[in-house]
Amino acid sequence: MIVVYFVLAVLFIMYMNVLMERFCQVKQVPDDKQENVFQTTNILTVILLITTYIEILII
Repeated sequence: MIVVYFVLAVLFIMYMNVLMERFCQVKQVPDDKQENVFQTTNILTVILLITTYIEILII
């Protein structure tokens, strides 16, 4: 189960990055700000995935 969860988590992070790239293009975010947007989004997504996995283990 852990392998499946990690594979899905990687796919989810990749999809979130694609969505963030499109968002940055539509909103015309400057290149120097895009790095911060991607970094923040990835950190928050990883935190969400970790807490979800812990919740699944507890229940």
